[in-house]
Amino acid sequence: MFQFYVFYVLEVLVYGLEVLLEVPPKKVLKNYFISVLTKFSSFSSYTGFFRQVEGVSMGGKLSSQLANIFCHIMEEKIIKRHIENGNILFYKRFVHDCFCALKKGTRDLILSEMNSFDPYLKFTVEEMVNYQLNYLDTTCYKDKKGTFQLKMFIKPSASEVKTDFRNSVQPKKYKISSLVGDLYRCHYTTTTNSDLENALNKMTQIYLRNGFPRRLIYDKINDLKKRNFCPSDFRRQRDEEIKNNPERNFNLILTYSSRRFDTVIQKSSLS
Repeated sequence: MFQFYVFYVLEVLVYGLEVLLEVPPKKVLKNYFISVLTKFSSFSSYTGFFRQVEGVSMGGKLSSQLANIFCHIMEEKIIKRHIENGNILFYKRFVHDCFCALKKGTRDLILSEMNSFDPYLKFTVEEMVNYQLNYLDTTCYKDKKGTFQLKMFIKPSASEVKTDFRNSVQPKKYKISSLVGDLYRCHYTTTTNSDLENALNKMTQIYLRNGFPRRLIYDKINDLKKRNFCPSDFRRQRDEEIKNNPERNFNLILTYSSRRFDTVIQKSSLS
């Protein structure tokens, strides 16, 4: 027998990373990371600007990479052993959120070892309830045939505010890109047609409340369905061009100030 679990990390402190690297010298690397984490890791809030003395700052450019490396060390020392002895039947991790199927009766043992790895790396656990378990933006559930499926999950506390289609100064193509990205999310977080349709209907209502034209939403959904949610021919050709001729392509970042900006760019040689 086995059960699915999600382990969540509460706090990460990158410590002892130098044991994995030979170049640059350990002392140099250690001093570098200590300085980054204790002197140059900072964050701002409504009450002021603060320097963080433990852990990594949320949203920092190095935070996800350091957390990923540190969790990988834990996996090599703990998770790998439990996979080899059959206690862990399935294991996947996104940054510091783990999704796994465990042999019955091994949950407390594995959780204890994971939390004993380092005092600043602490996991909590969620179990399946009524054969359902939320993980990131998906819900894993068992259908009537006993097959595990995925459907889209949106946290109750998540904001449904998107870019206002009518009043935002943001370029129209970025607004459409946000819509298309969420439609792709509906596809990638579902494994059945019925759950896909439910997710698309949910996303349609969200974007309608943000001023997006109903016809635009339906046209994008129909277009993606016709392509089976695969990239368009134009996108494939463009990606191939960039891959084969990188010297001919570059990005120029300019400040967007009004809709007239798009008109000027389209008439110039930059388009």
